Amino acid sequence: MDASLQAFIANFKGLPPWVLHYGFPLSLILFLAVQRFVIRRIQKQITFFSSERLKILAGLKNPLTILILAVFIRLAGLVYKISGDWKDFFVLTPKILIFLAVAQTIKHALLTLITRVTKHNHSLSIYEAMLSVLVNVAIYSMLLIVVLDLFGISVTPLVASLGIGSAAVALALQKTLSDFISGLHLIMDKPISVGHFVRLDSGEEGLVEQIGWRNSRIRTMANNTVVMPNSKLADTTLVNFNMPEKELAVPVEVSVAYESNLEHVEKITLEVAEQTLTTHAHLTSSFKPLLRFHTFGDSGIGFTVVLRAREYGDQYIIKSQFIKSLHKRYEQEGIIIPYPQRVVWSKTTS
Repeated sequence: MDASLQAFIANFKGLPPWVLHYGFPLSLILFLAVQRFVIRRIQKQITFFSSERLKILAGLKNPLTILILAVFIRLAGLVYKISGDWKDFFVLTPKILIFLAVAQTIKHALLTLITRVTKHNHSLSIYEAMLSVLVNVAIYSMLLIVVLDLFGISVTPLVASLGIGSAAVALALQKTLSDFISGLHLIMDKPISVGHFVRLDSGEEGLVEQIGWRNSRIRTMANNTVVMPNSKLADTTLVNFNMPEKELAVPVEVSVAYESNLEHVEKITLEVAEQTLTTHAHLTSSFKPLLRFHTFGDSGIGFTVVLRAREYGDQYIIKSQFIKSLHKRYEQEGIIIPYPQRVVWSKTTS
């Protein structure tokens, strides 16, 4: 590279010294101004670029400026024939600036990718700030190691120290890291997502409001919030009422007297069930209610009516409306709903 630059400078040996000495810094300033102006004009006038592409173009502005500055610093060392202690400055500084430009380009590409992924996946948005910090730390740590190596400073002890320090930090933050990794597992594997209604093996049930980087929050039916560490939530057995779909079966237990005509009971009950679903269920599917007799009970014949709800919370209003309508219709049809009775015989002696 130095040979190419020296050959380039040799073309200007016939110029007056003041042109080379004063024109050089002025040309640098002019070149940087033109570069900034061109990028701004492109951003304003090329309207068919998407916002993401414009962000990428804007992210290249600083690396380009750094590269131009690196080239001009190296040229300055050759133009002014710097020697002695300052020669290393004009040799090493351009290399450092080139590595800085590359680091900024990689950093901007990774941050743009993170923003794009979190934009299309709302559940990942809580990790955007943390991932951005991790990217910055990783990129600039590598840049520091490269710079130290350029100055002849051995980085092996530093890397070993960082390894020992990282192990110590990992042991100290083992529980926090476990929760963080479990949160990533919940987001990637998606056994649950924000907005799903779940029931935990401990008995709590509610709506998933947030999957954080350490804890998750579930809003119960009583309007309370259950805060659970991600590691515990990832290991627990739970029922997700939104998978594979939100609609769910709603069984209702009913009993009629032994004297009842079961064919007539089945016909009337299904009519009431269909009317209830049509009025209150608001289903997207064409579900037909089911009725199955199953028990000769102590007081009557038991059967199950299977209704369907659009989502978990709708089952309560559907059950309530069905029971009220069925009770009224049974009363009209003369169908008896039995209740437990006990006959006591008393023997008297004279």
